[in-house]
Amino acid sequence: MPEGLANNMTVQDFRDLVRYVMAHPFVAGVRVAGPYDAANRPAWDPASPKESRNSEWKNVISPVGGRIVLPPSKDAATAYVSADVTAPGSIKAGCCWELRNPSRCG
Repeated sequence: MPEGLANNMTVQDFRDLVRYVMAHPFVAGVRVAGPYDAANRPAWDPASPKESRNSEWKNVISPVGGRIVLPPSKDAATAYVSADVTAPGSIKAGCCWELRNPSRCG
């Protein structure tokens, strides 16, 4: 939070900000592997992606909104994404995949 921000807010505004931040999940620790063409994509265990020896994982910075940019590919390819999500409790979340032709959300 920027220094001095709380000085320019009412007590209620500050409480609302804290409540908002606590209620929304935070995406951190994002790693991406790929792109791999269909014939050469490695198998990996989603439960422990860091331990995959067949893939080279690169750390990616994800903004607050959680948008993760995948590496570009000229042909059809596969990329793997692993991320740590911090939330105040159990949440129901979905993903939105923006593709070249049309977007698919779920």
